[in-house]
Amino acid sequence: MFEGIINLWDIVFYGMQGYCVQYLFQNTLQPKNRFYKICVIRAERWLACVVWIVIEIAGDAILQFIVNRDGRFLENIVWHDILQLGKRGVCAAVSILFCLCWYQGNHLIKLFLVVQFLALRQLAVWAGYSLTAIGLAWLDLLTKEFLNGTYHSAKYLLLANELSLVTTIFVGIAQSALLWFFVRKIIKNMRCWKLTHVCANKEIIFYLLPALTGLLIDFLLRMIMNTVEDGKLILLYSRYPILYVIMPVIAIVLMDAIVFNFQIYQEMADIQRERAERTILENQIAQMRMSMVETEQLYEGIRSIRHDIKNHLLVLRELLLEKCSTVDKNALENEEVWRYFEEVYQSVDQLDSRVHTGNAVSDAVINAKFRFARKEIKNIQLNAEEFILPESTMMKAYDIGIILNNGLDNAIEACIRLCEKQPEVVPFITVRSFQARDMYFLEIENSFDGVILPGEEGGFPITTKKDKEVHGIGLKNIRNCARKYDGDVDCIVNNRTFTLSVMVRNC
Repeated sequence: MFEGIINLWDIVFYGMQGYCVQYLFQNTLQPKNRFYKICVIRAERWLACVVWIVIEIAGDAILQFIVNRDGRFLENIVWHDILQLGKRGVCAAVSILFCLCWYQGNHLIKLFLVVQFLALRQLAVWAGYSLTAIGLAWLDLLTKEFLNGTYHSAKYLLLANELSLVTTIFVGIAQSALLWFFVRKIIKNMRCWKLTHVCANKEIIFYLLPALTGLLIDFLLRMIMNTVEDGKLILLYSRYPILYVIMPVIAIVLMDAIVFNFQIYQEMADIQRERAERTILENQIAQMRMSMVETEQLYEGIRSIRHDIKNHLLVLRELLLEKCSTVDKNALENEEVWRYFEEVYQSVDQLDSRVHTGNAVSDAVINAKFRFARKEIKNIQLNAEEFILPESTMMKAYDIGIILNNGLDNAIEACIRLCEKQPEVVPFITVRSFQARDMYFLEIENSFDGVILPGEEGGFPITTKKDKEVHGIGLKNIRNCARKYDGDVDCIVNNRTFTLSVMVRNC
């Protein structure tokens, strides 16, 4: 009976640990789409927990099978310890393999997470194991009572088994609670990343040092904890009772070091991300500065040429009409030469940018993006008639360029994804602006497929691109530009319409 209860408790104990590993992975990683889509139920919510329970139970079953087949493994302490370590190693390898196959993202980051959890789990086991001293103390009292004749042998064995069962459950709950506390602490302190950024290989190893130290200590303790004295198997705790105090202190200190190192890794990842964003922003600014002069010169040259040619053609047209009588004018209008002349005149009259915003840079950017959109997307509706950039604006040219470039790039990409999924839909992009007191609003509205990954609280939506290390920072660059002018950015989703609203101070 007691053996059955212990086996049932082992399942519950593994379930509590599985819930911890599920909680860690669910809040840091995303399942791969090709696996996720074939699942009828939301398997990603409990699959890691189930896998952990299965591999632990399977490990225990295989270990018991080996011991039952050859009892020498149980009698030989060295082999017994090797089997226990082998079980831990196989369970760790299966956990790593599952994480690599089921979750998406960089393999180093997934390995980093698994090692972190395994180290926390083993350290929590050693920290909680010291509570067995309470059960042993009660067992000593029970044994003294038995030797004094208070209990007969059957009653003593029953009470001893009950005490052992209660101690096992109490220690297991304490171990699981300690593991849950530190896993929760890790998730609670996650603020600046979703494990989409990976540092260099050497840095990953550096951040894993506390976790690797914890695993090495677990390996060392399992090798030296059991010993033989006078032909009897004893624990190192029995020889050195101070270990009941020292071991939980060491384990908790190492667990704190793992959590602290995890926070450092977040901060370093955040610093590297900001550095990458700043580099991209600086490159965009440099490119805008290099092309701004050329754009303005080209813009003015086109206007000048259009104006001159239009005037020349207008003079030629009037001269032709003056040289002809009324009859000749009617005949001339039917001539192919005259029709050709009229087409040339209309073409020159339209020889200008389609968008006139009052600023050369914004005209160039919008026209270039609209041309690209018409080339990539059939039947797309583009509208910038309500967008005007006043001459009194305080915004610098390259800030305007960064906002329009990034905003229109995102809008075009959203329309492309929409057309890939629903070719019959007519996508649209609208650029508009308006003034409200001393604030200037620039809005880019576009249709999209309705799929959006919400970011952290108060943050931007997460990019749907696979390469999240490079992409997904356009909105942050737009916000950086807006905040230069005491403004901000807002993303508004209404059904299948996405609106990027940029607000800046204009006085």
